[in-house]
Order: sequence, then C-alpha cells, then structure tokens
Amino acid sequence: PGFLIIDRERSMVSISGNDRIEFLQGLITNDVLKLNEGILYSAILSPQGKYLFDFFIVQNPDQQLFIDIQSNKKNKLLEFLNFYKLNSDVRFEDVECLVALGNKEKPTNALKDPRNNEIGWRLYDLSCSYKCKEFGKDNLEKIRVSNCIPKTDEELIFKQTYILETHFEQLNGVDFSKGCYVGQEVTARMKHKGTLKKLFHPAEFRDLPDEGKSKEVFSEGRVVGEVLSIAYPFCIIRLRQEFKEKNLKALGSELNLLS
Repeated sequence: PGFLIIDRERSMVSISGNDRIEFLQGLITNDVLKLNEGILYSAILSPQGKYLFDFFIVQNPDQQLFIDIQSNKKNKLLEFLNFYKLNSDVRFEDVECLVALGNKEKPTNALKDPRNNEIGWRLYDLSCSYKCKEFGKDNLEKIRVSNCIPKTDEELIFKQTYILETHFEQLNGVDFSKGCYVGQEVTARMKHKGTLKKLFHPAEFRDLPDEGKSKEVFSEGRVVGEVLSIAYPFCIIRLRQEFKEKNLKALGSELNLLS
C-alpha cells in the first residue's frame, strides 16, 4: 500500500557551532560520523539507560545539521541540550520546515528512512513550499505497526522504555562501537548479558479486536504482556519472552506473532 503525507507533528531544530559534532556524539545512541547518508535515527537516554527522546539527525549538502523531532517533545529536548552544552560552542534554533513522508517515486532530494526498508522516504523542505496530494495515512500506520517500528508516546515512553526492548539496534538507531554517551553503560550491559525479559513484537489479530476491553495480553489465563499500537489487523505488543511460543490472546482475539 502506498502513502504520501505531510507530517504536521514534526519540528526541526538547527544545530550550529564548531563543537556540534563532538557535542552530539557524547549524548546520542548513534554515531554522528555515519551521517554521510544525510540522515541518522537516534535517541537520547537517561543515565539509567531509559528513553528520553528519539529523533532523526539530518545533514544538508552544506553540512548544516538539523534535528527532526515530534513537536510535543521539542521544548523538552531544547531544555536538555542547553543544560548539557556548558561551555561548548554549539547553538540551537527553531527552524520552519515542512516534512513529507512517502513510499512511492522517491524525489531526488528525499532521504531514505534509515529505520526500515518498508517505511519509505522523508523529505525536508525549508521553503515550506512542497505540495502534494496526500493519501494513505492509514497505510503508513499499518506499515509502521506490522514492522514493529516504535513511535514516540506509543511504544517509546519517557523515562520508562529501554530502547533495546524496541529492537533499536535493528532500527539502525544505536551503535555499540562508537564510545560513551549518556546511558551507554546500562545499554551495553543489556546487549551483552541479554537481561531483557520483555520485548516488543508485531502481531496480527485473528478476529476483529474488541477495543473496549483491557489491552492486556493473556496466555493460559495469565497476563504476559500488553497491546500498544493497533492498526488492524496488526498490533505491537510488549511480551514476556518465555511466552513467545505460547498461544496468545488480547482484546477478545487470538494473536499471531509476526516475528
């Protein structure tokens, strides 16, 4: 299914100053030096390794850097960045920008979404003049959910989620060889010791779900997880791993795990 929409829930922040690369490198989960593709998906964590923000870092042909973040998180992110900047030569500024998303006929100036091959491209227009006939918002959500791509405030919860629960490594959002960043030690320990008991999975409802019911996932009468996003017939669930091979039920329907 195709989609082409203007994402009106995104905000852009420019990052300038001589220390901008070094500053970001010490904070984010990904490696800023991988920006040669023009776009990077990453996160900022708390010292305890829990999710604070996720965003795209975009570099234009003039080597300018921008952060593309969900609009309702922008002010909190700016507070965080200004708190950490100390004496660094780095500045942050709001930028008017139109963000278009699509998975058909990639425009020459669009950038491939680095999280997943199915999710298409992102186009950044600082002139805010890009025009398109929008379609397929529901299709985009089905692609997101069926591929278990987490969303801010849905699966990625401030100061609660561990990013490895959401398969952040498979989303190309974390680099385990880049060196230190805030929350790195906890994240690396989880990676190498495999201590996570719950992980996110895409699943499919066998029957029409009763969304009036609790979103708990059951197996053999026990609560073993929860339903997060729903884009029927697909959903994202957070599941205790020992029940991955068991029969699962949620919202009055049997569930099939997709991965």
